[in-house]
Amino acid sequence: MRTEVNAGEVSEKILNALEKIGCIDSNQGLPIPDSMKEAYCAVALECTVKYLPGDTDTCGVKYLDAVDRIWRGRIQDLERSKASDLVFDQLRNRRLQVEAAATGDEDAVRCLSAINTRGYAIVSLRRYLREASGSMKPPVLEQACLKLGRYFT
Repeated sequence: MRTEVNAGEVSEKILNALEKIGCIDSNQGLPIPDSMKEAYCAVALECTVKYLPGDTDTCGVKYLDAVDRIWRGRIQDLERSKASDLVFDQLRNRRLQVEAAATGDEDAVRCLSAINTRGYAIVSLRRYLREASGSMKPPVLEQACLKLGRYFT
């Protein structure tokens, strides 16, 4: 995920990774940080809005496919299952905007088109990755070396 973010790529692979991390964290009883929720929302938005055509009279096929796949598929499934803490108010609100644009709402299209979704996604992902890496414990090998060092000093 970090290499894609550093390269400026924002793809649905990142959504997959965030969903898996969220599932693992939830299974371990760890709370989902707000930075992860925000990153998930930002990536979902970028993976959809990048296909939004400039013409407000029609919505492109790629945009509608992305809405179906991401918002009506995976995010709606997360909402229904109530098993994921990735779903929060901002994600629900964005979903309403994305749906409105899909039905031809010119205000929604203009609003979404005005957002730098790629920049927003990258900044949100970097914030989450910094926070996540800062809270991680040292790897097992590093911990073992530290313990060994204590015995020899």
